[in-house]
Amino acid sequence: MPALDPAQPPAIEPPRVRNNNPRTTSAGFDPEALERGVKALKEISSSSHAKKAFEVIKKKEETKQQELTSKIAEFKALQAQAETAR
Repeated sequence: MPALDPAQPPAIEPPRVRNNNPRTTSAGFDPEALERGVKALKEISSSSHAKKAFEVIKKKEETKQQELTSKIAEFKALQAQAETAR
């Protein structure tokens, strides 16, 4: 370990990052949205329309998956077309 030289100034440390939002962890996760989601799920579950709400959400997800599948097929076709054009 080198001896400290009083003639040399100490090394400057980088400034520390301050967390201005105490509800946010240091990793940047904000639990507020998760808490709102839990509250909404509890309200939906206790509702008489819970099954209908689940079916609507499920149908929306299936539609989204079908759209993504068709985009994948479209990109693969474009890729095959580009390879044959070479």
